[in-house]
Amino acid sequence: MPAGIVSSSFSPTAAIKLQEKLILFPALADVDYFSTNGTAGSGAQGAMSIASSVVGDAVKLGASGSKPLPHARMPTITVTDNSGTTLAVTVRIVGRRFGRIITQDLVAAAGVGTQTITGSHCIDEMVSAKIISIAANTTSDTVSIGFDSKRIGLPHPIKNIRSVKYLEKGTLAGTNDGSTPPLWALTTPFAADGSGIIATATLQASTIVFPTDSSISVYAAYSSTAIAVTDVYRVKYMPDGADDLGPNGYLA
Repeated sequence: MPAGIVSSSFSPTAAIKLQEKLILFPALADVDYFSTNGTAGSGAQGAMSIASSVVGDAVKLGASGSKPLPHARMPTITVTDNSGTTLAVTVRIVGRRFGRIITQDLVAAAGVGTQTITGSHCIDEMVSAKIISIAANTTSDTVSIGFDSKRIGLPHPIKNIRSVKYLEKGTLAGTNDGSTPPLWALTTPFAADGSGIIATATLQASTIVFPTDSSISVYAAYSSTAIAVTDVYRVKYMPDGADDLGPNGYLA
């Protein structure tokens, strides 16, 4: 590592390392945020026909799918077996998190009309998606790629569940519509009675904090409540994995 002051120069519990961030207007879960049935790289969001797809075919990424996400999210595939012929398909998703390539295989089992399968790691951006297994596909069968309503990524890497110290949820007025001043600035987002704060003993659990991709399940933290676009989260955490990052991602 290059010479200089890094966060590891300080005690692991040094207050100087503590970060406080606001996550504003997280996007709603979207089944086809990344995919398109139009032109790859510029097409509108949509489900891609896989009626005649074979192993090795790319799932086309649309205009939104070719850009980084504002907040890292968990990828999903939604497969529709419109013909009822026991369609089975596996899609390999390649994405980036803090510059590091992450590969996930999402498997849609046979015998289900429409099903959504969720990945295991949040990603900052989608690189590619490819069909690596497919059987019994025929007319009207489709696949789309999006993200779920449960997990959201932190801006910096963390090393363990105890790295996250505080989580609070509030509700914003209006939407992120480019107002001047923005509408969120016109309201007090957090409850005065502290009802949106998660107790530390509850927060620091493997079902809520995921160090492998520096993400939190706000769905699990807040009684199985899906992410809403009017949510605001205040999170305090120690970015103790940040010294493992190089210009292009994690150092070897």
